[in-house]
Amino acid sequence: MSRPSYEELEDEVRVLRARLAEVSRPLESARLCALLRMRPQQGRLLSYLLGRTSATKAMIYTAVFEDEDGGGPDDKIIHVTIFRIRQALVEARAPGAIETLGQSGYGINGPLRSWLTERLADPVAAVAA
Repeated sequence: MSRPSYEELEDEVRVLRARLAEVSRPLESARLCALLRMRPQQGRLLSYLLGRTSATKAMIYTAVFEDEDGGGPDDKIIHVTIFRIRQALVEARAPGAIETLGQSGYGINGPLRSWLTERLADPVAAVAA
């Protein structure tokens, strides 16, 4: 049996990291909900944005709102949910913001990303909020 190449091991690590992120997302979403006193759908959307640099509205809709049959609510739900998340962030006195990227999507800026990451890394942060 031959040893895997460095490239094969890198590919395996990439796949495992992606799987870990998918498995961890519900827990992260629940912790965000507890931390910011948000509804589950808002936590899922914020967790989704936290996992990437930016996301188009289509990406968000597919990942957060679309059901198994490819249907879902009106796409205006994205705007409403972002608005509510922004309100929760203001109430929590979070630095930074969710930025609107032109007409196409959203992203979390550096200060907010750092603030959220810091609190998610603390095992009691969500409970103490």
